[in-house]
Amino acid sequence: TQQINLFINLTKLRMKKFLTLAALLCSAAVSMAQVTFTCTAGKNFGEGEGIDKMFDGNINTKYCNDAGSDCYALVTASEAVYVWGYDMTTANDNEYYGRCVKQWKLFGTNDPTVAADPDADGWVTLSDLGRNDMVQRKNYYTQRFFCDKDKVVTAYKYFKVLLNDGGAIQLSEFSFCYETDLPVTYEWYESNGGD
Repeated sequence: TQQINLFINLTKLRMKKFLTLAALLCSAAVSMAQVTFTCTAGKNFGEGEGIDKMFDGNINTKYCNDAGSDCYALVTASEAVYVWGYDMTTANDNEYYGRCVKQWKLFGTNDPTVAADPDADGWVTLSDLGRNDMVQRKNYYTQRFFCDKDKVVTAYKYFKVLLNDGGAIQLSEFSFCYETDLPVTYEWYESNGGD
């Protein structure tokens, strides 16, 4: 019985190690599958407070400049995704200066020719909330907004964010909410900008 108990304990230990290894491999596979979003062009791209700072994952950097018809960001995803919403985070002194964006739109496309030109026909509108006062006048404040629910049926690889407010604005981050597979159901809420 002592040998049987030793065999059982060794088997349990091996099984525990196997399950730990399997969990690590699954975790690594999920990590490898994470989608990345890269800003490739836009207003003051590459400058100290250029539009690309909204997509660098760092809330301590920001886009700060005028918004208007030419204030756009082009973004490429590492793979096509179903975007159902997005988070926008204000910057370090929105509370003091205001500068909150009051009008913005999100577009998608899978055509690389369209994706290279912000003025091209063929961009599909995913979110257009019109002119509004939804963005809170707070520092480093993140709010979630939802795309039009009837648009969450196509996975897109290329995106355009248009900040067409007309005045000085600042945003520290813009993050996509997405799925890699077509969402069968998800909790959709109408964007209202509330707390």
